[in-house]
Amino acid sequence: MLDAHTIVNRDSFTFDTTAGPLDILGTPSGSTGYVDLQRGSATVELGEHLLVQVVGLEDLIRLKRAAGRGKDLVDVAALEEIRALRDGRAAS
Repeated sequence: MLDAHTIVNRDSFTFDTTAGPLDILGTPSGSTGYVDLQRGSATVELGEHLLVQVVGLEDLIRLKRAAGRGKDLVDVAALEEIRALRDGRAAS
């Protein structure tokens, strides 16, 4: 169980959920936090009456590059392909 002291003194948390792990990052690498990421965010409908705000594609690419882990760099390549398809051009 999280208490107020833990929440105040940490910037990231991982929770196990029935849908899989959920990472909560206060200030992801490559950003200055919520206000920075809110500008490029997108609203996505999950289910009939559930709208969630998610990080935008350009910001997600920036965050993954900044994290720099192998799995993040693989994700960057896939996200760049998605961006190219969305923009109607072939990935380079």
